[in-house]
Amino acid sequence: MASKIFTGNMPELMEKILNNLNHEFYSLYSCALVCRHWCKMSIPILWQDPFSYSYNEKRSLFISNYFSSLKEDEKFVLKNCNIYVGFSKTLFDYAIFLKVLDLYCLEHMIKLWLDFQLGLGFPFLKKSKAVYRMINLLFKLFIKSGATLYKLDLSSFECIQIKPEIFYSLQRNEKFFSQLQDLSLRDLSKFSIESAVNLLMILAKNARKISSLYLEIYTKYDPQVFQALISIIKSQEQLRLFRINSGDGEDVIEEYNGIISALTSQKQSLQEIILEYCEYSVEFEVLMNCENLEILRIDNSDYILLNISGSKINTLEVTDQIIKTSPIVSFLEKSGTLLQRLKLICSEISEEESHLLKALISKFLCPNLTYLYMCVGTFSENLELISKLQKLQYFTLWFEDNISEEEVKKFAEVLPLTLQYLDLIHTPQLNSYLDIWLNNCHAPLKKILIKSFDETRAKALIEFCMRKRTLNYVGVSKYSDLNDNIKKEMEKYVKVVPFKSILVDY
Repeated sequence: MASKIFTGNMPELMEKILNNLNHEFYSLYSCALVCRHWCKMSIPILWQDPFSYSYNEKRSLFISNYFSSLKEDEKFVLKNCNIYVGFSKTLFDYAIFLKVLDLYCLEHMIKLWLDFQLGLGFPFLKKSKAVYRMINLLFKLFIKSGATLYKLDLSSFECIQIKPEIFYSLQRNEKFFSQLQDLSLRDLSKFSIESAVNLLMILAKNARKISSLYLEIYTKYDPQVFQALISIIKSQEQLRLFRINSGDGEDVIEEYNGIISALTSQKQSLQEIILEYCEYSVEFEVLMNCENLEILRIDNSDYILLNISGSKINTLEVTDQIIKTSPIVSFLEKSGTLLQRLKLICSEISEEESHLLKALISKFLCPNLTYLYMCVGTFSENLELISKLQKLQYFTLWFEDNISEEEVKKFAEVLPLTLQYLDLIHTPQLNSYLDIWLNNCHAPLKKILIKSFDETRAKALIEFCMRKRTLNYVGVSKYSDLNDNIKKEMEKYVKVVPFKSILVDY
């Protein structure tokens, strides 16, 4: 089979393997150097999302590859930006491979590229104009190349004027937005009203397969912008995730100008709602008609919104400065038995947290939880709650106060025998007492996430591996700081990885 992969006789299998390396820049680059066949398959994946790779001047040089096929009138744009560099012919038309376009990342990379080409001392105003021209030039190149986007994020550092020729190209090349699945529309006031409305109406017409839509809305938006946003919502065939941020805590709006009401058109497909800084409006009552809504996330928003989510919610996430007990308990009394995933985060300590934990314990409101993320309550209250959750498989605990050695032992003993995943990165005391709780732990853990480990903790992890024979991964947040010799010894028993590669966050 290996020989067939190398000679290109199994392209579908090879494509699946390489797609799993989508965010592994260096691995994909190495694959591209193996042979001509691997190169042809790796390059399109490498160039799907080039602007999101780490920012530095040297990394930004890839932008030059887009300019090898410029026509004379397009090269004139570069000359107007004081760029007179010649660009070598490339083996591929890289622009056609683009699948992800984040305007914020694009703008930042262009600035780095211009710094490299023009020097840091180039006048600020001239550089700003050059950035604007370059964004329009690249946008036009991507559209005309025949690229089809999967993800588009319209956000920007500065106000941007999109040239009329871009809208003309978009109207002639409907394919560019035709496969769009993930759309984020952030602060549209950075665009002129005319540019914003034109772009949104083209999206409403050409992008009908969006499954995830994120909107930031502000009171300063023109009514035409609101109308165009409504058109986008109504034109979708199957919108599954809708996220809205109404002001990010500043200038919170109370009227949604029909945007929430437009979700009626998606009542059969909508599965997840994320509300950030949202005040209650009667418009939200349309969510009660969403037949398949299962996931509700409320971030610093009106708790009344818990009451209009229907009764099929299996995932609830609440983030606030101070968690309010009564509305959450009321919701859980109605839907708690259906709930499988619960995430509670607060940034300020209050008595409300204890009231909530006591209610969860005494009323046993969520007996079927398989995923729990807790950043509320005292350690002893969390222990009592965990001891009751006999179906729990994934547990993240965020607790930064002191914990006694006796409490550490009890923590290990009450972990349910169904638990497979434990994240303790933000619980420093349990990181410090790693050897104690591991020696007393009976849960068949497959993944453990911690800050770091030294020789003593590594020994405890190895002993746990040998005793339980279930642990597959140890995720470490300070992975780059690990001692190479200790890590090498650990990897005889368990795979040690950066924590993000195994992080579970429903």
